[in-house]
Amino acid sequence: LEHAMAGDEHGRRRLAEAAERKRRMEEVRSEKEEQEMEGGEAAGNPADEDEDMDPFMETREGVLEDDMTPAEIEAMRNDDRDPFEDMAEVEEIEPDIEVGEQAMQAAATASQRPAAADGERERERERAADDVIIAELFSPSRVGAMAERQGMTPNIAFDIKDGWDLMDRKQGMQAQRIIHDHRPRLVIGSPPCTKFSAWQHMRAARCTTQAAKEKYETEYAEAILQVHLCCTEYEKQIRRGEWFLHEHPYTASSWRLEKVQQLLRRNDVYFVKGSMCEYGMTAHDDVGEAKVRKDTGWMTNCRELAEAL
Repeated sequence: LEHAMAGDEHGRRRLAEAAERKRRMEEVRSEKEEQEMEGGEAAGNPADEDEDMDPFMETREGVLEDDMTPAEIEAMRNDDRDPFEDMAEVEEIEPDIEVGEQAMQAAATASQRPAAADGERERERERAADDVIIAELFSPSRVGAMAERQGMTPNIAFDIKDGWDLMDRKQGMQAQRIIHDHRPRLVIGSPPCTKFSAWQHMRAARCTTQAAKEKYETEYAEAILQVHLCCTEYEKQIRRGEWFLHEHPYTASSWRLEKVQQLLRRNDVYFVKGSMCEYGMTAHDDVGEAKVRKDTGWMTNCRELAEAL
């Protein structure tokens, strides 16, 4: 907006493009809602509550304008602070990787829900035997493979290495449908984190050509969209009474995205910090092999997972 007020032609053009994209998105959404209502009336069934949350309604070019202002984007690129430095919640996170006391109290309160929730759990336990236990997003089967070795099957994974391009609209919607139909007990999200590192923001600041800047912004917008897709599935898991687990480096700027912050502000969602060396992560160099600390942030609505991590 400041660019436009200052008479910046590029700024006015970007604002006009963003407004036009939002207008088209609203038209598409309205048409889709009308079609769903007509279809629901014809079939005698209400529209599926999960169908109204389509992260692919966002576009790679529109994510930056919708999620952050240009000033916020520039500030994030140049900001190498701890992402939780200014958050009140950081005081609730114990330094020895335990769940904060307030979060634990919230979990205890949540565990004393009415009998209706217990009845829902009972119905869930009676689901078909082929329902999935673990679904992994943006990752090959790692946790699922370990679970299968312990007799917990079946599990599914959606990763580019397995032929799943979740940024392709058709494949992404297909993955959403599979998750919706099989209702996994746990959804684990590990979206690519490279674009949210301090090093990447420093590299972006050194982009000297317009082409390089646009390339970076396109890649960064796609990285945001990947996190949004995961958060949408986490919200569905919460509504279904199931669990999710999100993993990103502790200092990644993605923790400041509004979609992630909305989840972190919930009383039934916990954030904990863990170091990967605790799980045997190592690296090699000319001197030899040594453990890698790699502080990692974990966000989950499962108290037991939070305590374990």
